[in-house]
Amino acid sequence: MPINHSGRGAHPYYHYQHRHHSQKKRKLPWSLILLIFSALAFCLYWYIQPLAPISSKVQAISAKPAAIINITWPTASQAAIGSVDQGVLAIKPKQAAKPTASTAKIVTALAVLQKKPLAIGETGPKITMTQADVDMYNQYFAKDGSVAKVAVGQQLSEYQMLQGLLLPSANNYADSLAIWAFGSLDNYQKAAQKLVDKLGMENTKIGSDASGFSPDTISNPEDLTKLAIAAVNNKVVASIIKQDAVNLPIAGVKQNTNWLLGADGIIGVKTGNTNEADGVYVFASKYKLDKQHSTIIVGAVQGEPTVISAIHQARLLLNQARAQYELTKVVSKGQVISTYVSPWGGKVNAIASDNLSVAIWRGTDIKPKIVLRDINAPATQGTVVGKITVGDSSVDIILQDNFNEPPAQWRVFRWL
Repeated sequence: MPINHSGRGAHPYYHYQHRHHSQKKRKLPWSLILLIFSALAFCLYWYIQPLAPISSKVQAISAKPAAIINITWPTASQAAIGSVDQGVLAIKPKQAAKPTASTAKIVTALAVLQKKPLAIGETGPKITMTQADVDMYNQYFAKDGSVAKVAVGQQLSEYQMLQGLLLPSANNYADSLAIWAFGSLDNYQKAAQKLVDKLGMENTKIGSDASGFSPDTISNPEDLTKLAIAAVNNKVVASIIKQDAVNLPIAGVKQNTNWLLGADGIIGVKTGNTNEADGVYVFASKYKLDKQHSTIIVGAVQGEPTVISAIHQARLLLNQARAQYELTKVVSKGQVISTYVSPWGGKVNAIASDNLSVAIWRGTDIKPKIVLRDINAPATQGTVVGKITVGDSSVDIILQDNFNEPPAQWRVFRWL
C-alpha cells in the first residue's frame, strides 16, 4: 500500500501525538507561574503599605530686636512694670526685699483657693466664727489695723471672706480664713511659701501672719508684679478685685481700698500700708491699643511714704508703660512658614492663614512660638497643620495647595 505523504488518511496515532505535543509546548512551567504570582503579591504588599508621615522644617521668622527703654522711676521707692502675657518687663535697679503690708493678702487668697478651690459663681462652704476669731478682730482693732467686725456663731462663706480680705483689707478675715483652710498659721506659712516659690518669687518670704500686718512678710516689686499676674489669671480673685464694695454680715458695706479702680484702666489689685512697709500698691490696668488688640499692664510700687503717693507713682508708670507699647505685625497672611517635601518629590508650602499683629512692649524681643505637625498624604489645600503664637494671640498655619499621594510605581518601588 503506498504511503500517503499528504497526511490525508494518516494513522490516528499520528494525529494524537501531534496534538499532545502542541499542547505541551503552550503550557507555562509551574515555577514561572509561581514567580509571577509572587511578584504580584510583592507589588500589592508594598502598594498597600501606609505612607510615613511627612515632617517639615520651619523657616526662620525674623525676631524684632529689643529697643532700649528708658523709664523714669520713682525716687523714693522701688517699682516694677510687666504685663500678664509677657511677664516682668522692667524693674528699677537695686531692689531689696521689704515688708509688703496688705498686698500679702493676694498670696492669702491664692493659697486658700489652691487648698479650697471655688468655681466662678460658687460661694463655697460656710465658716462659723468662734471666740478665737472675735479675739483676732479685737487684737487687730487695738493695733489700728484694717478690720471687719465678726461675732461668735456668725457664718460667712469662703467667698465672702475672700471679699473681706481683698476689698476692705480686713486683717482678721485673712488670718481666720487661713486658719480655717490650713488648720494653723504655721501650716498656712508653709503652703504659702511653696506657692510663691512656684510663682518664681525668689525674693519673697512669707511671715507669721496671713494679713501682711507683721513686717516679717517681705518681697520686692519684681516679685509683686509676678503676684499681680497670678491674681489676674485666677478667675475668682480677678472677679473680686474689680468690685467697688462688699456688703458683709455684721460688718456692713465696706469699700474697696483700691480707690483708683475704674480709672486709668485699673481692674485691681491691692493696696497696703503699715509703719514698717509705708505705702505699697500692686496694680493691674487694661490697655486697649485698638478695637482688636489689648494688654493688661501690671506692676508694683513699694516703699512710698503713703498709699496715696504709691498710687500716684503707679499712674506715672502706667503712662510711661502705655507709650512703650506698639502694634507690631509678626507675620503676614500667606507668608510661607514651612515646606513639606515628600520622598517621591511632592512639595507643598505651609502658610500663615491670616495676619498676626500683637501688642508688644518695645523693650522685648518678638520670638513667635511655632508648632507644626507631620502630615499624611493626601491632604487638601487649607488643612490646618500648626499654629503661630505670640503672647495670647495666634493664627493657624495651613497648606497652600493640595498634597497628593505618590504615583503607583513609587508606592511599589519606594526603596529605589
